[in-house]
Amino acid sequence: MAEAYILDSPNVALTATTARSVLLGIAGSTQPFRVIQFAVSLDATASGTCKVEFLVGTTSGGTTSTAPNIARMNGESFNKAAISTASMYSAEPTYTKYSGNGNIVIKTMMLILPTSPFEIEYPLGREFFCPESNSLAIRLTASVGCNAYTSLSIEE
Repeated sequence: MAEAYILDSPNVALTATTARSVLLGIAGSTQPFRVIQFAVSLDATASGTCKVEFLVGTTSGGTTSTAPNIARMNGESFNKAAISTASMYSAEPTYTKYSGNGNIVIKTMMLILPTSPFEIEYPLGREFFCPESNSLAIRLTASVGCNAYTSLSIEE
């Protein structure tokens, strides 16, 4: 069994209609990872929408903020430190798509606000893959101001 970790972002304030990368999982130079679970919750009380985008590629520029927590998720991970790292941005970075993909955005979803927490657990063999030395980012664009809480569960 692979080592599993949770990348968990603290409360991130979203400004209405402004795209914000709320969580990035960054694969090590020798170790890719797979996303096995994704969760997002938003505390919006007003009606609106929130676009959720998954991006795979490399980043440049932007302003990083406090790094999210990385927690061990299974017994195998307690024997080994995570090779992947995590980041959040207070100013958006520039994304360059992974060469094997046709676009930087690999999936887009639309949530209707207000909404309850949203969680997806990916079936074996259908997980999102992040190649070595690349990032998998979660970018949110809400139509109303609110706070977001996101997490990625990954396997290395």
